[in-house]
Amino acid sequence: MIDQWDHEGFGDGIVFAEVAEKIGMPRKDFNKRVARDPRFKQELAQRGYDEVTLPRQSKRGHRSAKGIARTAPASAFAPDPEASYTV
Repeated sequence: MIDQWDHEGFGDGIVFAEVAEKIGMPRKDFNKRVARDPRFKQELAQRGYDEVTLPRQSKRGHRSAKGIARTAPASAFAPDPEASYTV
């Protein structure tokens, strides 16, 4: 899903809340079970992403949220962005 969003030009970054919502997982569970998992972090690093804090506008004003942004070129071993993967 993240590869697909990147290929479609999602912008500067993706917040974890968006990823959790898209896969139907509560944000709290996503943060505990996925975002902290070393395998998830390794896959992101291979694709050139780093965990970052992203600015977001909410009903309550300006906020920040954890997410990912591409900070380096994808590894030569990264999967084809045209293919369908789940990360």
